[in-house]
Parts: sequence; C-alpha cells; structure tokens
Amino acid sequence: MLLLLVLRRGGGGPSRTTAPHRHRRPTRSARSGGRIYAHFLAGCLRAPSNGRQAGTHASSSSRVDIRRLHVLQLPLEEQAGYAEVFRRLTSFRHLLRGADVLGEQLADDISDRLAAGGLTAGR
Repeated sequence: MLLLLVLRRGGGGPSRTTAPHRHRRPTRSARSGGRIYAHFLAGCLRAPSNGRQAGTHASSSSRVDIRRLHVLQLPLEEQAGYAEVFRRLTSFRHLLRGADVLGEQLADDISDRLAAGGLTAGR
C-alpha cells in the first residue's frame, strides 16, 4: 500500500494514512476525521509550485519542509473531479516520457544509418 503524509490543520506535525490502490476510492484523512481522494492529495503535493515553496536547497542536496506544503481544502464531491484530472495528468506525463525515449531512439537510429551510408541525405 502507498503511504501518504497528510498534514493536520493548525500547524501540527504530519500523520500517516494508507491509501488503497483503487484511484476513485477516498481514504481516511487525519484532518477532522474527513475523507480525501488519494490522487487529489498526490496531485496537490506534486504540484511544482508546492516544491518551490516548501523546498530548501543546500549546495548539492535539496529538502522539503512538509509544514510548508499546501493542499486545497475542498469538499469530497469536488475532490473527485480534481482527482481524476490529476490521475490523467500523471498518465500524460508517463506518455510524454515514453515519447521522449522513443524519439531519442529514433534520432539515434537515423544518425547511425546516415553515418553507415544506409540512408542518403535527400535535398
């Protein structure tokens, strides 16, 4: 199971909760005994602005101060829509990474064939 850190409101430290594998089922939150969608929480925490705001950099290493992370405070019904969009964004990022790898391989193959004389430079 995925272990998530959920921030308590009011400046308390993090509490831990486990999230189920299914992407549409909300999990228990430490906040007010409420519920929160795992993909909603993960999407909020992964937002680049969150990393910039909560991150600190020291020479060659970086750290994140979890007390400075922000998660939208939305009713469960609204979280569901956000959770689905965050899930789709994650899938989109995986597709982009795959396309990047395939594009690099294609460019390398074409370069090798050109260098070996297997292709001609058309004008």
